[in-house]
Amino acid sequence: MLRKINWIQFATLTCVVWGTCLLLSSYAALPKIIYDSGATKYKPDMEWVVNQIGSRFGHTLKASIYLLLEPEDIYDGQATTIPYNATGKNPYIKEDGTALPVDKREPFYGAMKECRITLTKGGGQTWALGSKEIRSVLAHEVFHCFTIDLIGIDANIKLPHWLREGSAMWVGEELAGGSSLPDAQRAWNRYLTGTGVKKDGSPISANLFQRDYDAIGLFAHLKNSKLNPWNLIKSALLAGSSGSSTDAFKALTSSAKKDILETWASGLARLPSLGSA
Repeated sequence: MLRKINWIQFATLTCVVWGTCLLLSSYAALPKIIYDSGATKYKPDMEWVVNQIGSRFGHTLKASIYLLLEPEDIYDGQATTIPYNATGKNPYIKEDGTALPVDKREPFYGAMKECRITLTKGGGQTWALGSKEIRSVLAHEVFHCFTIDLIGIDANIKLPHWLREGSAMWVGEELAGGSSLPDAQRAWNRYLTGTGVKKDGSPISANLFQRDYDAIGLFAHLKNSKLNPWNLIKSALLAGSSGSSTDAFKALTSSAKKDILETWASGLARLPSLGSA
């Protein structure tokens, strides 16, 4: 009996047999994408990003995506992503429109039905259509949608920041092929130097588990180690959904400890046999 397969599975199978990955990956099934007034011009970039992530991450997005444009310059950064469940609740904004404090976010949101991405007026909306910058911004936010769709809203709240933001930053820059986004440049500099401050004003830590966006370098190292970061990130998200950095890191590295830890500076720092720095 023949079993039905979706476009992503078909593309993967054909990639193995015929080697036509790039051609067929563009046919991955798209989720429902809604565009706010004025946002339809981003449709080609959005569809390209969603297809790329879906085919590489191996996950079909069940929730819909709603792309909005910030009418006034309110938010910092390039964009924001807010998940909504079936009852219209989200973990970030109260019913009166004010922000919900982190310590008041109760775990009762469940599965995501709609993922709302807002491009900021002074950030995401300033980049040219089709540019590396806009694709990096969209890919970063869309990957948050995929993450939440995979593990649920409650688990996403618990995810360690280095995993949630570092992986999304890597995905954005990886798909864009590198960009001139100030946020990406800062993340790389912080990863390499261990200096600077986070968005909340706290100092950057060289400890991976204390990082956020600047953990981008770890995921780039996975790729440079000839591994598949997409599969490893997926495993880490599932393992870290309880909030454990240790479990998430083990999922990232357990399949190829030698390839990762013996070529990663942080993995060599405590080997006495190498001498002092």
